[in-house]
Amino acid sequence: MKYPIRTISEYHIAYGLMPYKRNQDVIQIIPGKGDCTYAVSVVDGWNWKEKLADDRVGRRAARYIAKEYPQTFLELDDIDFVRRAETASTVVDKRFLKAFPKYASAVTVFLFSFMNQDIIVYVGKGIVLLWDGKQWTKPVKIGDYFLDETKFGFSNEVSRFFGRGELKGDPLYSCKPDVVVCRPETPVFLATDGLEDVFTLEEITQIIRIDHEISPRELTDRLLTEASRCGTQRDDISVLVRL
Repeated sequence: MKYPIRTISEYHIAYGLMPYKRNQDVIQIIPGKGDCTYAVSVVDGWNWKEKLADDRVGRRAARYIAKEYPQTFLELDDIDFVRRAETASTVVDKRFLKAFPKYASAVTVFLFSFMNQDIIVYVGKGIVLLWDGKQWTKPVKIGDYFLDETKFGFSNEVSRFFGRGELKGDPLYSCKPDVVVCRPETPVFLATDGLEDVFTLEEITQIIRIDHEISPRELTDRLLTEASRCGTQRDDISVLVRL
């Protein structure tokens, strides 16, 4: 089955979504501000079905974070990007808690492309890979925040996220971001974690290996075609390639 792939040629970006039953992923690209050319949001929304059965809440949560966080980040003028990312996370999380009920949340990856550097902001889970000229690698500053389901239960799958008002009193959980800085010409691959239900990280890096003069659209199509062919999708899958 073919899924639509969208391209933004001026930014050398292509992206595609393979929705599943809940359809709670969002990819959004918005114009930047000042010396930021553009911002990318790859967001996975969520609602705990046993407590909040309407999947539309999770979809709205993803759309809210995809728009609200980049705007907030770009409105701040702190030259320390780690501190700016943390401030934006705190501000947006407080707004989210007022706008959404308990048992709703979102995890996400953002890319802010500046004239002299790119800033990647990661909250909770997802896939971030950078091309070093020979291979795709996961940045060392991207942490692993998965929790042991046998101890914490499925509803607490990761320890970092936006929302989940019912958990805000527990110090185990936060919306603290990881921040990666790279050169603006660095090829970047971003995806929601539904892709890991289909492929291992090693398989992903091989499928999207950069060939001579391959386009972002061709690379995105290659990956989504392979994922569709496997037939093992269990969650929404969103992927974005910037070459």
